[in-house]
Amino acid sequence: MSEEPEDFLELAEKATEDYRKGKKVEMSVRALFNRLYYAAFYSAKAALMSIGEKPKTHQGTSHLVFKILHHEKNEIDKETASLLADLERLREEADYQVEFNETLDEVSQKASEVEDFIRKMKKIVEKET
Repeated sequence: MSEEPEDFLELAEKATEDYRKGKKVEMSVRALFNRLYYAAFYSAKAALMSIGEKPKTHQGTSHLVFKILHHEKNEIDKETASLLADLERLREEADYQVEFNETLDEVSQKASEVEDFIRKMKKIVEKET
């Protein structure tokens, strides 16, 4: 079965919905960061696939977002390009570190940044397909 950018945009939507549902039922901040990260990750993968790139790792995806979408194509600004790597770090800390002090306010702030990130990734997919 071949994977298409639209398949990953759908996964991004599902992860975003999981975040919203999780917030309503007071899911842990750790779990909320996980869902936000994957929403951004899937949308980034969709955008990269739409321009012919197929990253194989999470770090590779973050790297290509910065290198290609920001630096080479100037599709997104530096702050947007850095978001995925920042979320990856937060998700890893949330999943693997005993000490994790992020708050619900901080996850809510990141949620608004992720929504903007996803919009920009969708725009790239629409432009390229």
